[in-house]
Amino acid sequence: MYNSKFCVSKCAMVLLVFLLHSVSGRADTVLGAWQNTASLPKPFCAHTMVTVNDCLYVVGGIQGNAYGNMKSSVFRARIQEDGMLAAWESITPLPQVMGHHSAVAIGNRIYVVAGRSHGSILNNGIMAKPTTYIGLVDEHDNIEKWEEICGFPDDVVYRGALAASDTHLYYAGGFYRRLVYQAHIYPDGSLSEWSRAGNLISSHAYLGLVYYENHLFVIGGNRGYLPHDALDETFSTTIQPDGNIEGWRRCLEMPRPNYGFSLAQKNNTVFIVGGAGPRDDVWCTSVSKTGTFSKWKREGPFPIAVQGGAAVVHKNHIYHAGGRTKLTNGRLTTLKQVYVAKIGILLKDK
Repeated sequence: MYNSKFCVSKCAMVLLVFLLHSVSGRADTVLGAWQNTASLPKPFCAHTMVTVNDCLYVVGGIQGNAYGNMKSSVFRARIQEDGMLAAWESITPLPQVMGHHSAVAIGNRIYVVAGRSHGSILNNGIMAKPTTYIGLVDEHDNIEKWEEICGFPDDVVYRGALAASDTHLYYAGGFYRRLVYQAHIYPDGSLSEWSRAGNLISSHAYLGLVYYENHLFVIGGNRGYLPHDALDETFSTTIQPDGNIEGWRRCLEMPRPNYGFSLAQKNNTVFIVGGAGPRDDVWCTSVSKTGTFSKWKREGPFPIAVQGGAAVVHKNHIYHAGGRTKLTNGRLTTLKQVYVAKIGILLKDK
């Protein structure tokens, strides 16, 4: 009887703490321990990763340690009931090699935007692919083909960031770029031509971009190649009825300047994994419908210092794949490891 009463009291106390946090506007996110799951077939960085149905898809990227070794490969792994991954399988590749591109999944469609590619337009020594691909995921979780549905207005944009609302795609920044572009998403999943939606406050590359409740949020990045160009700035803007943006407000800074991190979002909770250095830290914050950030919270170390990887949330798990780490001799090497952690209580909107 004593043990039974003790258990009931303990449960009541946990519930009370949760309710108090909820009333105050937030409840702490809790990440479980990171675990190894099925590795990528090859080491990759500068790739993208999205989730459709109960599968993860890794699209393009740089294979191995040769910086120019970009690939068109697309890999799929099925997510099992415990959150672990089945083996990765190769499926229909992109029409050409891509790296430093951006991707987002909406419903059963995967959109791949901009990026860098061999044989694409050469401008001031920078190669980029001014295009937008769409891949339709079928009932068997395959992609029959990739279709080039529209171009992209800037032929040197890569290392920017992509976010999606219910009605638009937004692409911001890039290599020495400060422009923000928008494309309207039609009911059949096709896109309008890209058009200019506004400007960032300054040029940003390797940044994070998040959409939530009619706001865009910019996180970190850098203004060039050098480490001292790293930024700790965050900004938000309200999306106008025509889909454009006008003006940015400065928000709560990151704990320290960072770029080249992996970003994953679940509702209004944002996770940042690793970053330039490379780093082994994991941070989270929440964004609000009024355009603000909550206080950044450190979630403990990642199993390995990493930059240039890819992260995504599926249901109550967060996944991180690939990237680069530094060896004891100081050289960077590319990874094929994939890690997963379980997500506990999510941050609440204010």
